Amino acid sequence: MRRRIGFAPGKKKLLLPRVPLSVSVALVMLAAIPVRANQNDTGLASFYSDVPDKSEMLSAAHRSLAFGTMVSVVRVDTGAHVVVRINDRGPFIRGRIIDLSCSAAEQLGMVDVGVAPVTVQVIPAPVPAIRKSRPPQ
Repeated sequence: MRRRIGFAPGKKKLLLPRVPLSVSVALVMLAAIPVRANQNDTGLASFYSDVPDKSEMLSAAHRSLAFGTMVSVVRVDTGAHVVVRINDRGPFIRGRIIDLSCSAAEQLGMVDVGVAPVTVQVIPAPVPAIRKSRPPQ
């Protein structure tokens, strides 16, 4: 099997095609961008109590968005707005689309109510400009 994939003891190394650095960097950055067909969701948001060390953190749990994704959460009935980072999975209760940290829920004014209707919108990550590589001299 090793001989088939190029790692036989007699061979020095597996030869791969050379790709310019700028193309490699672009492919890595594209792979890191979370892709989602529908980037706007409307539904119910709940909140969870924070870990003591992270009481000021504006974070949230979502079922499918990639960790680190920034989302804008707008409360439908009041128009209150907060930007949070996805750092957990959940909520696992039917009808709820996002589970906010206590700090984020306070900014939306939903701590007393517990659950509120919200719209969640993904904030696209900025893609840094790629400089063209110069040929070696």
